[in-house]
Amino acid sequence: MSGTALALTFFAYDTTLPFDIAAHGRATRTFGLDLADLDGQAIGLLPASVELFDVGRNELAAVDTVTDVRGSILSVYGVFGIAVLLLTIAAWVTCLCSPWPAIASPPIACAGPCASCPPVSAPAWSPS
Repeated sequence: MSGTALALTFFAYDTTLPFDIAAHGRATRTFGLDLADLDGQAIGLLPASVELFDVGRNELAAVDTVTDVRGSILSVYGVFGIAVLLLTIAAWVTCLCSPWPAIASPPIACAGPCASCPPVSAPAWSPS
């Protein structure tokens, strides 16, 4: 079993399970995997995958899953998450509270007479 965080392998557990499966056979096994060792390293849901290998370490099957690591908020992963949250909030506050320079928009020319437009006096056109 291996878990990733930010596209890096965050943890990896290898274990041997004592059962045999006949060639081309099927079997269903359930077992618990204690992730207590991660309590000082992570907290929250981490994407993971479970791989099944044969005796020669060739991968037979793999399943993607999500692990629920119930560690401390003061773990490495927890503190990193808090730091990213605080930096995001600081960036938003900086963008929203900084004075933006006034951008002068060009005057809008009226296309024709209307109630809200002043009368337009166009110079007379004369052919030259």
